[in-house]
Amino acid sequence: MPDKENISRSLLLVAAVFLICGCGVLAATAYLNGSQSEPNNDWETMSEQEQESFVRNVSFANAILDKRAVASAFAESENSYKSLATGSEDELIYGKREARYIVTEYSDIECPACRFYYPFTKQLIDKYQDEVALSFKYYPLPFHDPVATEETAAAICVGKFKGKAAEFAVVDRLFADTRSNGEGSELLSKIPEAFGIDKSKFQKCIEDPNTHEIIAQYKADGDQAEISGTPTLVFIDTVTGNKLTAGGGNLEQLEQHLNKLKEVEDAR
Repeated sequence: MPDKENISRSLLLVAAVFLICGCGVLAATAYLNGSQSEPNNDWETMSEQEQESFVRNVSFANAILDKRAVASAFAESENSYKSLATGSEDELIYGKREARYIVTEYSDIECPACRFYYPFTKQLIDKYQDEVALSFKYYPLPFHDPVATEETAAAICVGKFKGKAAEFAVVDRLFADTRSNGEGSELLSKIPEAFGIDKSKFQKCIEDPNTHEIIAQYKADGDQAEISGTPTLVFIDTVTGNKLTAGGGNLEQLEQHLNKLKEVEDAR
């Protein structure tokens, strides 16, 4: 049973949301004041109708705030990728295309290690953006399905509708929120609304054979590279063709891999 203090806070929350969603000052004031009197903040003395109205309005307020928080989180991630995100429909690149060194990352959004190490690859590109670019390749593992493939399809579809920075934002936020190992994230169902994409069109994209052909090609690329697990990072010198394969790592470890590749060229 809610106490008076919690009910009062909830009443203020609902009034604030009325303002946020554009209902206006009068609506917020009217909600707080009723007709002429103070709002009832005592659950025990509320009528059944007042209790139902209270629960309904608080649920509405929380839903509005949750939607805004989710959209804001995706927008923040998208903005962090905008300057360097690029790629065609079936590729996802972060960095300058003319960069000498390419880091190809094979990753599964449901992989716990991938989740942990993913932010460091972006840090490497941000620090060496004139030298290094990231080619991100989805590699959903069968034992993390169906969730891993569903998340991959969602990211690809957002990329189709909203561009590559938005696609990276989906990867970024799902990595941050997933429970991993095929348990997934509640954010998955909120993605189309967060990006302002029509849900029926988004679902059509998810089911589109072309989307699944793209996923299949990503997986074929990983198979061809003979990766044995995720994450796998392949550092490539586009001038010499030299390669170095590694697992995930923090920024210092990734810098060490990059320097080893450079040392091979210096020794020639």
